[in-house]
Amino acid sequence: MFKLFCEKLVASEFVADFWKGIDQKFIKPSKSDEYIAVEMLRLILLNITDKTVIPSLLSPNLLQHMLKRFSICKKNRNDEVLKAFRKVLHLIVSATNDADIKTKTQLSILKKLILHPGDLMIEKKTGVKVIQIIMGNLRIDGIKKLSQLYREITENKMTKERESTKTEFWTNAERSYTAQLLTK
Repeated sequence: MFKLFCEKLVASEFVADFWKGIDQKFIKPSKSDEYIAVEMLRLILLNITDKTVIPSLLSPNLLQHMLKRFSICKKNRNDEVLKAFRKVLHLIVSATNDADIKTKTQLSILKKLILHPGDLMIEKKTGVKVIQIIMGNLRIDGIKKLSQLYREITENKMTKERESTKTEFWTNAERSYTAQLLTK
């Protein structure tokens, strides 16, 4: 039933609006909410034709919740929700590999993953090299824009946003990692 629903949803223009409603469930989700939402996201990504919708699918509550789950469940590699979310990350990577995807969309996805609500250390937390692979798929103009973002982080010119209005500076480990990404 979910597969058919997601196929019909992707054919409409209501994917982003629908996902905003799903994202609200991640304020305080149940186990079944988590699993069903991640599975629906996987099905949406499998069938998506309009790649510009992908950044809106990386919604704040979902990303924050999943990153917290990865931090809490470091030792539990058999968690079904986390396995499903890793598959979602792989689908996002493969979606950005298409030649028809615009650089602006690729950069929007990267910014969602790196900046708030995501985390610069998302690769370390999830075990999926999502940032590095998407970076490898960028064209020259995208690399220039991304390198400017990395430079601002490395030089600590840009503050790191957190939940609500709280801001803080980037840690030395994050700045060092950004410098490593900049050299790749």
